[in-house]
Amino acid sequence: MKVVRTFHPVGQGAFYSERFYEEDNPQAKYNIVYDCGTSWGAITKAKKVVNLAFDKNDTIDYLFISHLDFDHVSLANTLIESVDGKVRNIVLPLVYKEEVRIGINLNYIANHQETETFLRWILNRVDGNNNGIDTRITFIGSNDDKGNVTAGGEKITLQIEEGEPEWVLIPRNISAMSRRKELLEKFDRMLSDPDFKEESIRSGLPVVGSSDELLHLLLDERYVAGIIRNKKLRKAIKSAYEKVAGGVNVNSLLLYSGPAREGLNYMMCLMYSNMFKRMRFRRVGCLYTGDSDCDIYEWKSRLYSDVWQNIGTVQLPHHGSLKSFEVKKNDIDRVYYFPVSCGSTNSYGHPSGKILAYLMKKDGLPHIVTEMANTVCIQEIVRW
Repeated sequence: MKVVRTFHPVGQGAFYSERFYEEDNPQAKYNIVYDCGTSWGAITKAKKVVNLAFDKNDTIDYLFISHLDFDHVSLANTLIESVDGKVRNIVLPLVYKEEVRIGINLNYIANHQETETFLRWILNRVDGNNNGIDTRITFIGSNDDKGNVTAGGEKITLQIEEGEPEWVLIPRNISAMSRRKELLEKFDRMLSDPDFKEESIRSGLPVVGSSDELLHLLLDERYVAGIIRNKKLRKAIKSAYEKVAGGVNVNSLLLYSGPAREGLNYMMCLMYSNMFKRMRFRRVGCLYTGDSDCDIYEWKSRLYSDVWQNIGTVQLPHHGSLKSFEVKKNDIDRVYYFPVSCGSTNSYGHPSGKILAYLMKKDGLPHIVTEMANTVCIQEIVRW
């Protein structure tokens, strides 16, 4: 058995894949993807990366979406088209219609057509309309959710070869309030600008007093149409939405991908850019974290306590934002690899130098993946 795990270079976004191979078979038996998007300015270049990741003969067995922010789904349509629509399952955190509709209208205002189209497709599924599409969409609820949703800890088993130990995928839905807070703060500053108020009055639109009120109005098609007609208002909202590394979704989907139990003999071969290093490393499991708030204590003690002994790679969440990282929640007790995706010239200061210094002090090994091809992080995992 062989697993090839890739942290693709798409800049200020996220696109991660794993391909599972049987021995002596060049065609992957399973393909999984976690997130597929990047920032607005990097889309053209990143599309080439996505189009080269798979070919028309491939099938994506699972596409996991951490949340519906633009920089994590803006390339999802490109991915789906690259495999001629052959995506068997899409898994994402439980979202409510209002969140999806706000996301649709924000992307409509910002003229992000591909993301708007993808979100409309998701909304159709929320409404129960699959339009004849075979793709199964699963919404992962949190532990507190009740009703007709998948339990928060659904375990997906991949049997790679007959007699081989099981490999499992375990998604978890958690709160990620810092992202939403960041966007709302930006909207509040925008709304306090006298020019925004003046343009709203001139266009016959209500003067909005708070970001919460704005989100409510973004569900009103008449208000959205008024914003579209006024170039200054549209530009202001577009700018706020694109410049803030946050979104309206309050939930984020974590994903564990790794062995079902400990004590299995694996070797991870780490290929960092043009450097190749081979080592025996049993903790070949990976935790994908999206834009969640970094909380290794919570992940280790509660959410993934049964498989934590297998985890050696942790995607540093939220592009390494300091706003999503508290030292007291991230006491690191052993070596971990920390891939982190960010744009090489991003305006947010990602990843935080303070976080990188802390991780290295604790024997963590950060690896920055940008839009540059030579920053790709590839891990090859085999039995030995």
